[in-house]
Formats: sequence, structure tokens, C-alpha cells
Amino acid sequence: MAVVTGAGRGLGLEFTRQLLERGNAVCALYRTESAELEGLKASGDLRTFHVDLEDEASIVAACKGVADSGVGRVDALFNVAGLLHDRSRSPSLPETALGRMKMDDAVRAFKLNAIAPALLAGHLSPLLFKSERAIVVNLSARVGSITDNAVGGWYSYRASKSAINSLTKTMSIEFTNRKRPVTAIALHPGTCDTDLSAPYTKNYANPVFPKELAIRQLLDVVESVKPVEQQGVFLDWEGKPVPW
Repeated sequence: MAVVTGAGRGLGLEFTRQLLERGNAVCALYRTESAELEGLKASGDLRTFHVDLEDEASIVAACKGVADSGVGRVDALFNVAGLLHDRSRSPSLPETALGRMKMDDAVRAFKLNAIAPALLAGHLSPLLFKSERAIVVNLSARVGSITDNAVGGWYSYRASKSAINSLTKTMSIEFTNRKRPVTAIALHPGTCDTDLSAPYTKNYANPVFPKELAIRQLLDVVESVKPVEQQGVFLDWEGKPVPW
């Protein structure tokens, strides 16, 4: 059983679709109801759960819903949902200058990009521990790399992605120390053709991937991960290490 967040749209929806195509049962966590997600129920074993990733009680309730649905175990958790911009609720994001930072917007970015994924991994850990080989996949971004930051900007997004990288590494150490059969990795998907990246790709020099290709690449990377040797790594869509 795989659990996917942000499954109502974008990369989360595409992860859900391709996981079903590959024969996986999926628990899809969504914020906004989606006809496209509902339509996937004809494609395989798909169970859907509403969650507000800014509300800890909602996260707890969604994880309980997954457990109570009789899944038995979770073999993969894909933390896909995230925030780069939202003009209606977080108008300062992404910040192009330090003076544009706003407390509420920055906190919201950290909640969605770092804190919620860690909480989900924690609350689903009893089901992850029941798998013979489970994996927690946290979608990060190359801009979260401190070493690779050469252009600046996007303060809250960069910092929150650095935070999920740190949390991924830390949970991977706990899993190893406690001898739990769970691998935790962070993945950089590349720049994808989604609503999240659309405002920033007009003059972008690097390739912009269709989401279908991006998710196929990422799932291939996930399937190739070596549980012990690659515990706690940060990889790109080609399976190459990204500097911290």
C-alpha cells in the first residue's frame, strides 16, 4: 500500500495514477476534491482521504483513517504536497528579496513543505514498520541545497526545502538506529509543467518536464533505491546525488 499526499492535482495526482498503473494499492490524501482523482477509482485499489496539512488534528485524523481502512501496512509514503506560491493566501511567496518576507507566509511554507511531511511519517510509522521494506519519499527541490544556492531569492521555499532535507536525514538515522525496515529519501523532481512552476518557466534555461515523464522518472528512482546503502540520501530525477 502506498500513501500519497497532494493527490487531488498536479504531481500528487500523477503519482497516484502511475502507482495504480504499476499495480499498487493507494491511499490518496487530498485537500480539495478532484473529479480526476475520483475517476481513478476505476483503475485499481484507491482509497481517498481528506486532509488539511496545516492542521495537526486533520493529519492525525487522516492517518487514523488510513489505519482504520484495513490496509494492514504501508510500504511507501510519498510526501508530494507543497507550497511555492499562493497569491490568494500567501501573497509574499516566493520572496524575491529579504524585505518581502512575511511571518505568516513563511510559517505556512514551513508547515506544508517540512513539518507536515514529518508528522505524516511519524503518525504512519506503525504501519510503515509492518512492511518488510518500506520507504518514505519526501519531495524536495534542488533549491533546498545550501551548497548549490548560487542565485539567492525564494527565502521561505529554499529554507523549508532545506528543512525537509534535514528532517529526512534525521528520520533515516532513527530508522537505522531502531532497526526499522524503513528507508527515507529526499527527491528533486526537476522542473515540471505544473501550476506550481508555471509562473517561473517562461525564460527558464533548464528542461521543463511533463508531469507524466517526471513521475515515471521518480518512481524508477524509488524502485532502484538500495535500502541500506542509500538510507537518507538526496537524489535527483536521474538518481544522482544532490549536494546538501
